[in-house]
Amino acid sequence: LEEHAGKEHPAYGLARNNLGYTHLQMAELDEADRDFQEALACFERTLVPEHIDVQKTLINLALLRQEQCRAADAEAILREAKENLKKGVGETHPAYGSCLNNLALLMIEQGRIGIAVAFLAMLAMIFIGMTAAFLNMAQGRSASDLRPPGKSESILAILPPLGLGALTLMLGLYLPPAVDSLLRGAAATIGGH
Repeated sequence: LEEHAGKEHPAYGLARNNLGYTHLQMAELDEADRDFQEALACFERTLVPEHIDVQKTLINLALLRQEQCRAADAEAILREAKENLKKGVGETHPAYGSCLNNLALLMIEQGRIGIAVAFLAMLAMIFIGMTAAFLNMAQGRSASDLRPPGKSESILAILPPLGLGALTLMLGLYLPPAVDSLLRGAAATIGGH
């Protein structure tokens, strides 16, 4: 790819990001770091800072920093990616949700459960919005109509009875039992149940 497209093509940056992720999965941290830095350098020359490929690489770099026990660096990178995604693709995009998920897991790892709950609640709203849009389209309604069939209240009203613990399970997150219990308690407090 480098010979055909050169280092000045976004495809080169994307390939380096993917290679870095492979190195990260194989616990080859120095190689992963080199690849992520090369991808970011390429993207800096070829893409706008808010581009989703830049953010995916930043998220991968944050995962690497977590593996390197550099939680403060990981958090700063994830927060930067979160803000860039918010500007670039908006707060309802799955990539924004992925970033929130990574921030929540980092907060849980650090014992900052209250902040993790806030990120998970934001992630839940994205999931509910996507589910509502899908269900509405399947029923021939506007994707933006957030009212369940035959009801006037918003579909978002199902969050408290559903509970964040069940929602995290639906989102495919594994939470240790102690954290799940804390989230269920927080959801019950928020939802008044």
